[in-house]
Amino acid sequence: MFFSRSSTETQLLSLSSLEVDSAGGVQERAIATLPNPYANQADALPYIDTATVAGGKLFFSLTITSPGPAPRDVQLWVTDGSEAGTTQVMRPLSLSDEFASTLFTLDERILYSAPQSGRGIELWVSDGTPAGTGLAQDIDPGESGSYPADFVRVGSRVFFTAYTQEASAMQLWALPLED
Repeated sequence: MFFSRSSTETQLLSLSSLEVDSAGGVQERAIATLPNPYANQADALPYIDTATVAGGKLFFSLTITSPGPAPRDVQLWVTDGSEAGTTQVMRPLSLSDEFASTLFTLDERILYSAPQSGRGIELWVSDGTPAGTGLAQDIDPGESGSYPADFVRVGSRVFFTAYTQEASAMQLWALPLED
C-alpha cells in the first residue's frame, strides 16, 4: 500500500509504502520525496490527485496548488516502489480547473489525457519510460483538443468520450487493442 504526506512547512510531498514484516507487523518504508519547483512560493502544496496501477508500477498525477482555482502544475509520475524507480514521466498534464487528466490502466501501460505544444488536450499512452510515452491519437487536430475521458474497457477495445470541433459535442470513441 502506498501513501503520501505533504508538508505545509516545506511544501514537499513524501511517498511511502506500508509493508508487512515476517512477524506480521506493519512497517512504513520511505520511497522518495518529490521535488516541487514552486516550493518557495505561497500556496504551492503538492498532493496526489489520481492514481492507477499498471505493469506492477504505480502511476499518479502530482498536483501543485495555487491561490486560484486552477493548479500551478500537474505532473505524471511512476514508481516501482523504490527511490531509483520513482520518476517523472510527463509535465504538464491538464492545468484546467474544469478538466483533470484521467489515468486509466490499459495493460502494462496507461492511457491519459494531456496537452502538448501546438495541440490541446489529447489521448496519450505510457509504460512509464520516455521511449514508451507518446501521443496515442490526435482526435481533434489543432490547438483546441478533444479532452478524452470516461475510459471503459470492453473486451479488446477501450471506449471513451472525446470532443471534436466538427461535431461540437462529446462523442463516443473506441480504441482497438492489440493482442
